[in-house]
Amino acid sequence: MIRKIGFLVVVSLLALALFGCGSKAPAGNATLSGSVIDAQSGDPVAGATVCLVWQGQPAVCVQSAGDGAYVLEHLPAGEQVIRVSVSGHITYEIHVVLVDGETTTRTLSPSPNLGNGQWRVVLTWGENPRDLDSHTWVPNGGGYDEVYYSQKGNCAAAPDTCLDVDDTTSYGPETTTIMQMHSGTYRYAIHWYAGTGSWAASGATVQVYNSSGMVREFHAPADTTHTNKSWWYIFDLDSSGNITVKNTVSNDPPLPSSVSVTAAAK
Repeated sequence: MIRKIGFLVVVSLLALALFGCGSKAPAGNATLSGSVIDAQSGDPVAGATVCLVWQGQPAVCVQSAGDGAYVLEHLPAGEQVIRVSVSGHITYEIHVVLVDGETTTRTLSPSPNLGNGQWRVVLTWGENPRDLDSHTWVPNGGGYDEVYYSQKGNCAAAPDTCLDVDDTTSYGPETTTIMQMHSGTYRYAIHWYAGTGSWAASGATVQVYNSSGMVREFHAPADTTHTNKSWWYIFDLDSSGNITVKNTVSNDPPLPSSVSVTAAAK
């Protein structure tokens, strides 16, 4: 809607109207756009505050529209920090590489607040590959339950872990929630299911949350292959909350997987 007031023109496009925050970033010609998506439900988030962070402070901010869309314009090029704040969610931050004169597209996925003893793992990535899949091996007293797109688990009963969102069309989020920890070691890995590109260029980011907020962030290794290295084994998590970093790519999952049996049906 555009209203004329004397010689002034007020443009009220909430999702696109930049407003100043607590710091001032140098102006540039890079643009960041995309959608704000709830990491657990996969639904668009309206009214989220999306900010470029400069020197630790929000500098250029917009609010997401009713469909979750946002656009940040006139940003400096280079690796920048983007922060999303919205009621009922953990403050979300992600590093994004912006290019002068170009528009970068990223989905931003704030995670709803968690209770004590609960964990959440959120995967996001770029346009390519088309489909990355989260796999979590949940200890079950001598063996493991594999939670992934074909066996999404259950957050209200055993295995007390579920795949909340399975994204198959780029960007993510793909989200796994652990509602109650079991004794033993959880293993978490990503399988390259479909699409072109490489791990190094995928932009894949995995963020790990508990009730205190984000506790770890992982970025895909700088490996230029995926055909023979379709698994990114990221970390182990024990029932005491200790994370053991793996962060390796190979042609094998960390434990036997059912993915080869079910892949044709996806």
